[in-house]
Amino acid sequence: GLFSAERLVQGTWMSDPKILATLATWALYGLALLFRRLRRWQARQTAIVSLAGLAAILFSIVAVNLFLTAFHGFR
Repeated sequence: GLFSAERLVQGTWMSDPKILATLATWALYGLALLFRRLRRWQARQTAIVSLAGLAAILFSIVAVNLFLTAFHGFR
């Protein structure tokens, strides 16, 4: 999706708040899984990062859709 988006929308897709919030959420969950595996995190640390991921999802659903609308709109 990232590679085809660059061809479809020349240059402006990376500054879209919805895409940035989605990438940040994916990165947060990816880091949680990586740290759980590599650093031997216990369930408490992973649960805290997972709650932060949930907060990022809620932020991207509510705040980004209401206040930070750019070209990425579904009508």
